[in-house]
Amino acid sequence: MTYTGHSLGGAEVDYIAAVATGKGVTVTGVTFGAIGIGAILTTEGINTSTLTGLTNHVHPNDVAKLVGAPVGTQVEVPYTRSVMENVGSLFGPLGLMSDSTLQHLIGSYQQSFNSQVIPQLSSSFLRDALAVQSASSNGTVSFTVNPDHSVTAVATDVGSGGLIRSVQTTTIQANGNLTSSTVDAHNNVIATVTKTVNPVDKSVIIVRKNFNAAGEVESEGTMKILPDGRTILNVSGKGFEANNLNSAQVTIQPGAQANINADGSYILGLANSTVQTTTFNSTLATLAGANLSVLGSNNNVVLGRNTATANLGGVNNTIIGPIPPGSTNSGTGNTSVSPANLPLGTVLTLRSSTGVRASIDEDDQVHVADGGSEGGSFDNTAFGPGPDPLDEGGDGGGGSGRGELMKRRRNIRLWSAMTTMRSTERQQQM
Repeated sequence: MTYTGHSLGGAEVDYIAAVATGKGVTVTGVTFGAIGIGAILTTEGINTSTLTGLTNHVHPNDVAKLVGAPVGTQVEVPYTRSVMENVGSLFGPLGLMSDSTLQHLIGSYQQSFNSQVIPQLSSSFLRDALAVQSASSNGTVSFTVNPDHSVTAVATDVGSGGLIRSVQTTTIQANGNLTSSTVDAHNNVIATVTKTVNPVDKSVIIVRKNFNAAGEVESEGTMKILPDGRTILNVSGKGFEANNLNSAQVTIQPGAQANINADGSYILGLANSTVQTTTFNSTLATLAGANLSVLGSNNNVVLGRNTATANLGGVNNTIIGPIPPGSTNSGTGNTSVSPANLPLGTVLTLRSSTGVRASIDEDDQVHVADGGSEGGSFDNTAFGPGPDPLDEGGDGGGGSGRGELMKRRRNIRLWSAMTTMRSTERQQQM
């Protein structure tokens, strides 16, 4: 017989196996993030080296690795910064959890072993996150399982002197849908979050709205998570923040202002937007009038035609296109790519498999276009309404992919190496 368990459940499996072995019965156990009870078993006179039928799968930074002495064979399981962390980027409590705690949640292991589809996983992940927060909150977070199998969590933010600053009430239904509302000390609503599971295609829509003192929507972010885990975020309004995004396609709408923290993502700032980023291994692109601030490392920064300002910090970022007047380039190891020596009339174009395109011409002007959620171009410089006709390997410009123009710096070097072309235009598929 094989027993299985997670966390304390895994410790229980280990104890059952130890007792059974002492009676001459071999028990096989498969556990995930099990709490170590080796020292406890030793005090009971059990030789843990004899427990050869136990295998514990554990993430590299699982907090359980710091608790007790592990039992059995330890198998490290790669942890992918999960799509659930994208959910957490819009849902406050989860976004505040440490990486070691996130890696311990059973939802993280379920994703590692692909045992659940995204809607189910997002529900269990959030439920577990709220339960863990409640257990470790010293009473500031309550967690209740309701008769209809939904759960409700109430998180109270207490400031100095014991004054309540805000209260967030969250309910997760049995079907995975979520509603959350945060009020300030005067009971004014300052933020709402809804999460809806599409019963047909199993995609997930999450909408976060932030409100000003007058009760008006100040900023809004709408995230769509497809069943295969691809994540798309659209941001409008002023003062929106998203943290710990991973492999997401983010669009900052015209005139919007946002602060984005991401890894492996594509971020497009549309006309007159203001985008502050701390990103890694990502592609950042801007359109006319946009203001961009960059921190982080190993990013590709595409400064579109007539970008207003670009403050370029960070380490080892590649800058494509001229840096606008009044901008700064204070980063370490940042590299600028310029086609100043291109033959007259040459236009180089890089495009992704999802309809996102950037081109640079002999006048050192960069043009950026994106298929968007409905196809077509945002700035009409590369292709007209509808799918990108040159999107041979992707989704027809539908904008549902990750949308990285250039995944690694070595690919950008292909661009600068093509300065001897004689044709008027040539496409380079990334």
